[in-house]
Amino acid sequence: MSSATEFPVPIETLSIDGTRPAVGDNVDVKVSGTVTRMVNDIAYVKPETVNDQPMPAPVIEPDDSMQSEGNRLRQLSQSVGNYGGE
Repeated sequence: MSSATEFPVPIETLSIDGTRPAVGDNVDVKVSGTVTRMVNDIAYVKPETVNDQPMPAPVIEPDDSMQSEGNRLRQLSQSVGNYGGE
């Protein structure tokens, strides 16, 4: 039924009477955006504002695959350097 998509929301727009939400809390969020495509009876929406504020840029956190790729590239560059007589 629902997608596992998450998007950034400024904490101050989720606080109620100064109390910040905790991980696992249910919150109400107002999202406005533009329909980017339609497939059958489903509209896909690109979010533009959340709680009447511009959508913040998502923070990219390195995951295991990104770290593994970085390690692989470092090892490859070292092996090429060693092969080149360095």
